[in-house]
This record gives sequence, C-alpha cells and structure tokens, in this order.
Amino acid sequence: MDWQSNVYGKKELPDDKKSWDKLRKLIIKRDHQTCLRCDKRGRIRDLTVHHVIPRSEGGLDVLSNLITLCAKCHDYVELNDLRNRASIIGSYDSTIIETKTINQAEEERPDWHTWVYGGCKNPFINGRSTNAP
Repeated sequence: MDWQSNVYGKKELPDDKKSWDKLRKLIIKRDHQTCLRCDKRGRIRDLTVHHVIPRSEGGLDVLSNLITLCAKCHDYVELNDLRNRASIIGSYDSTIIETKTINQAEEERPDWHTWVYGGCKNPFINGRSTNAP
C-alpha cells in the first residue's frame, strides 16, 4: 500500500507541506485551539486536524471538511469511522471510558499513521517503502 497517496492524495504531495501547515494552523485557531470532541484546549503543535471526509475518499482540504481534535480523539474518530461533524462532536461522553486500549488502537492504525503523528522513522524513503521485502 502506498501510504503517501492515502495521506496526501494524488494531487497533494509532501512538497505542499507548507500550505498544509498554514491551513492546519488556521483550522486550529478557528476552533480556538480546542478539540471539538472533548473540549480539551491545547497548544497548536499538540492538536491535530482531521478530515471529516477522508482524502482517500475525495475529501478536500477545505474549511468545512476539517475539524480540530486532540490525538486521543483523533484516534477514536478514525477507529470508529465517524464521518460527519455532528457524530464526531456528539460522540464524546466524559462518563464513559473509551472501549479500545491504546495498544489495540496502535495495532489497527495504518502503516503511515505512526510516521505522520510521530514515533518512528519515515516509512517511505527515496521512493521505496522501508517496510518492503
């Protein structure tokens, strides 16, 4: 699987990282540096921006398709396949402990996830996956 096409789509390549960083900061500031699922405030660098409709399904980098989430909520939304703002925002219940453990969540993440969000080396170097045989 080509993780870059899943993350960046066919039209947006890593060269567009500066424009994504600007858009990401704009979204986080629009959302008052707050996770819209759990209301946790954070620093810009500690928050993520989630595509409500994934890029792999034609989701665009437009304001209406982007939402600020903390890393924990981002994982929850991805793992539970929430696909609209209302279900994302309404899915948080502070009285319920999330059902999936961190280890289970890590096992279910796609290969590119850890590299994008930190924790390992770039899995795609010089046009070849480092995970390839």
